[in-house]
Amino acid sequence: MTMALRETLFLLAHRPSGRPRLPRFVLEFGLAAAALMELRRLGRIEVTGDGLVAVRSPSATGDPLLDRLLHQLSDGTPRPPHQVLPACGADVRQSVMAALAAHGHCRLDPAGHVVAVTSDGHRDDARSAVQHDGVVSDLGALLWATELSGAVLGRAVLGRAGVATRLRLGRQAAKDPIALAVRQAAPVPATALRFNGGAPYY
Repeated sequence: MTMALRETLFLLAHRPSGRPRLPRFVLEFGLAAAALMELRRLGRIEVTGDGLVAVRSPSATGDPLLDRLLHQLSDGTPRPPHQVLPACGADVRQSVMAALAAHGHCRLDPAGHVVAVTSDGHRDDARSAVQHDGVVSDLGALLWATELSGAVLGRAVLGRAGVATRLRLGRQAAKDPIALAVRQAAPVPATALRFNGGAPYY
């Protein structure tokens, strides 16, 4: 199974026990941003100079979730990204959970709560995202936007360069209006910042 950006973010945002490393609303905004980034990669949407999410091409992607989101964006009034995220975050989270559970990467209890995740290999994706020179990847931007650059990766990935890496991610990700939208929709309190371990918000 090739992981979508939103699925990789979901796995990184959970401990193996299934316990989330982020509050649900922050994770939902991050996952919604990941879905928008995927639509942008496919050339279906863009963020205009006025800061609004605009549909460039309404043609289907073949991904049911992305097509549903694209239809919503096509039929609605153009809005800035931070207003789009709350409207679709819960739907994205449910879709991601179902897809991961179907492929054995996520286990749910009868009530639909996550009780285990398998994230083997995805820390390598994250390591590449935060340590690659040049323009930061979409995953790197989302790690910064949701404050997972420290909370998830910890010393094993960031090592002594944790603070510097997070600041570099922030400088680059701040140029991405979709990544910024997560911060605008769910501001991160200064007391929540953790650079080398320790989950924020707890």
